[in-house]
Amino acid sequence: MNYLNRYEAFLKQQGINYWCQGNLLLREYGSIIIPLGPALIPEPPAEIDAATVFRHLKGKLLWWSYQKSGFESNAWYAVIKDRHLNLDEYRTANIRNQVKKGLKNFQIKGIPAQILVQQGYVIYQSAIAAYHSRAPLNESEYRKFMEILQEFDDIIEPIGIFYKQQLIGYSLIYRYGNHEANISEIRIQPKYKDKYPSYALFHWLSEEYLLTKKVAYISDGYRNLMHTTNIQELLIRKFGFRKQGLYLECELNKPYHYFFNSFLSAFLRKLPLSGVEAIFTLLDIKKQQ
Repeated sequence: MNYLNRYEAFLKQQGINYWCQGNLLLREYGSIIIPLGPALIPEPPAEIDAATVFRHLKGKLLWWSYQKSGFESNAWYAVIKDRHLNLDEYRTANIRNQVKKGLKNFQIKGIPAQILVQQGYVIYQSAIAAYHSRAPLNESEYRKFMEILQEFDDIIEPIGIFYKQQLIGYSLIYRYGNHEANISEIRIQPKYKDKYPSYALFHWLSEEYLLTKKVAYISDGYRNLMHTTNIQELLIRKFGFRKQGLYLECELNKPYHYFFNSFLSAFLRKLPLSGVEAIFTLLDIKKQQ
């Protein structure tokens, strides 16, 4: 899988620590170590050595997941779409009308990352501010990231959303060959929300990747643990996405075993820290499998 080599180079270029075991590419993500690659994979042929991973990467917890018989409806899942819906196949007339309005109002097309270097930050900042959050990246950091993307246009595809020829939103699609097209990021200026830009985007992505490019499925990634939006529920309810259950594996780094498995866990669960909340959610799912 040559694309994994390219994603290694992408992480290295950003200064993000990573580690490979077989075909599993693991990276640091806040306080958790996560996989980077297709959501739907078979069980790794060799056991993942968590101790080795923790020696090379920093994190309180390591997780990975894979398809396993009997866990198709598991509490851990990926949100995917593997069949394109034509306009007349949407579930209700209301959804069909919303998609049509979006397609009438907006033009969706692939764009070079250079456009986002020049025009993307205002969109990025306003989209995040709509959720009363502070932008994780300042303008200089954002431009640097988008400049890096220019070197990886074979695996990461920026998609532009245009209103009257003006860029008002974009999405970043992570390609894993013809196996998966992952919707990694969506940023749209909030003032255009009532014109249905996201509806136009989701329909276009389905047509582009499932029909034209013959990708096996589109993914919105795994079950949301920390995101404040309800985008996955919208995709499932209106756009033909579904939950694909996966078997979850997770391991705590030894220094944190006591904190997450002792009487202190009841106290930690009450802390308003998204990273801690995500860890407890993963541990709970693992126990309930």
